[in-house]
Amino acid sequence: MNSSLMKFLLPVVLIVGVIALIFGLSKSQSRYPQGTAVKIGASYALTGPIASFGIEYRRGLELAADEINNSGGINGKKVELIFEDDQGDTTKALQSVNKLINIDKVDYLFTAFSSPSQATAPIAEKNKIIDISSTVDKVGTGNYVFRDYWDMTDQGAATGKATNKEGIKRLGVIALNFGDTQDFMTGLKSQTKAQIHEERFNFGDTDFKTQLSKIAAFNPDAILVYGFPGAEATKITQQIVELGLDNKRLFSGSTVYIFPFMTKPFATTLVKMGAIDTWYTPDSSNNKSKTFMDTYKTKYNEDVMGDAAYTYDDLYALKAAIEKSGNSASTETIAHNLLQTNLDGAGGTLTFDSKGNSMRHAVLRMYTTQGWTPYNL
Repeated sequence: MNSSLMKFLLPVVLIVGVIALIFGLSKSQSRYPQGTAVKIGASYALTGPIASFGIEYRRGLELAADEINNSGGINGKKVELIFEDDQGDTTKALQSVNKLINIDKVDYLFTAFSSPSQATAPIAEKNKIIDISSTVDKVGTGNYVFRDYWDMTDQGAATGKATNKEGIKRLGVIALNFGDTQDFMTGLKSQTKAQIHEERFNFGDTDFKTQLSKIAAFNPDAILVYGFPGAEATKITQQIVELGLDNKRLFSGSTVYIFPFMTKPFATTLVKMGAIDTWYTPDSSNNKSKTFMDTYKTKYNEDVMGDAAYTYDDLYALKAAIEKSGNSASTETIAHNLLQTNLDGAGGTLTFDSKGNSMRHAVLRMYTTQGWTPYNL
């Protein structure tokens, strides 16, 4: 290359280099170059045995995104949602999250369920992407991972207190083999004074008579069903009735009975057994919750589950943190402001502890002839 050409190219190279450096610094300071959308990737179980929850998570984000976009977006930028179906499977969740980060180039992540979220949290941390997880186990162990759900240990403890108030001396437990069961049982055992006989079951099981017969032989005052609403819980309840165990008190963990598709078929049984269940759906006595419930009903023609209210609130909390930080802020600043959240939301007040775990707590309801009514410990 001749000296004349070198003299011409050197200033050009230097200018391009400076521009690239400036642009690189700008990118490190902000995930939102001027004029782009706020891209949010969500990895949820949209099919499979726990899809009812994943669909609710999706709907909550969709409702919030629609409202936010119709009101001008986040700092003038539209929210773009990209969903991946991980079926609640850890391996698939890892694949989904890697795709969302590396191919879709999302700015934020939303994930769900304890095992998948715990597996994907280190990926969010490594990439410095804020991840808000709808999961019962605590996953907020770094700077960028947040968890918004009730605490399953708190739920177990509240249920344990209820057994004491009801004078339960012997408690038979039939519980799903799932990652969060032990947290619930830890909370339960920390409070209940009852003797416990515990049996387990798996997703997909249909015959629970062996477990229930062992519980019957224990001669309990009450039965606690822990799992997810749906197929297994339906069969368990049917077989409780068939075995004549519906003369016991009934407790539930993980909101087995509160949703209409579980309440309606078993209303008579729930009244007879004086069922007490954990509760995390929106409270219709709260105006913000009531508005959300009505909006949800209008759009989806179904009653809302609590999960949709949580992700709805989470997106609004993220919006507030971004707007407080400004477009030029670092992800660290946005995460710091998200940690300071104090939101009056559709699912109640949302705040986080110092590790990014939400401070929502389980409450209890009892089923009577008037329906689900507040149960005060």
